[in-house]
Amino acid sequence: MPLMLAAFLAQVVVISIIVMILKRILDQMLIDLAINLFEYWSPGKHPTGPVQIITHKRLSGRNVDGLRKALGKHSLTPDQAQYVIDKKILGGMIIRADNRIFDCSLKDRLRRARPGRTC
Repeated sequence: MPLMLAAFLAQVVVISIIVMILKRILDQMLIDLAINLFEYWSPGKHPTGPVQIITHKRLSGRNVDGLRKALGKHSLTPDQAQYVIDKKILGGMIIRADNRIFDCSLKDRLRRARPGRTC
């Protein structure tokens, strides 16, 4: 019996590690998607109001560089954006510019995937 318990616990540990890795990959993919959607949104159109960047954690250097490039395409600097950390979005990023919302948060993806939901 102790051998079965040890095998079960080992499986739980391995599954937990895999889930953490997949969450990090998904989080990065959602952040990249939000940045790309904002970057290629109406080329030449510049937001007239403030741009709000919402994430669930501090951005990595790679993400900051991508965001700097996207903001630059809309004649903005990173200092002109408002940054908010909101743990409720679970992962990914939300960008609000004018009346447009680029919601690439994990919370939104889970809401969309809910059974019985129609598009």
